[in-house]
Amino acid sequence: LPTPNPPLTDFPILEKLVYLFNSDFFHRMQSETLIALAHRAEVRTYSSGEVITEAGDTCRELLLLLEGNANIHYQNQAGAEIRVEQLHPGQTLDELEVLAHSTSENTIIAESEKTRILAISVDAFDDLLDNDPDFARRVLELESRQLQRFMRSVQSF
Repeated sequence: LPTPNPPLTDFPILEKLVYLFNSDFFHRMQSETLIALAHRAEVRTYSSGEVITEAGDTCRELLLLLEGNANIHYQNQAGAEIRVEQLHPGQTLDELEVLAHSTSENTIIAESEKTRILAISVDAFDDLLDNDPDFARRVLELESRQLQRFMRSVQSF
């Protein structure tokens, strides 16, 4: 190697594996499934203010925030913004929409000069659910917990 300590980004598949393995959503996935997913995932870079997903778009990808920050702009039925939530590296985005094959209900905007996202297509995600029952069960558990947290937060208003 030309440099003694090359950055992880010099090894794209390894970089994807590291981020996938360390995320709550994909942790403890079977090694073969994780490697297959890393080969099918794509890393994208956004600048501050760029739209990552827009409300009303068909959700075609599960997103994992790798680097930087992004904000979810929540909207009501009329399209008016009601709140903003900051996302941090390691968080997944649009997982419920991917599971339901629905449209995105919120807009996600990059907030850092360099915001990197790992994008996993709906087809690749569905293949994982079909071929790895343990992964499908973990996804169901994670989403159930997220829905419970959401319901508790709504009840507190």
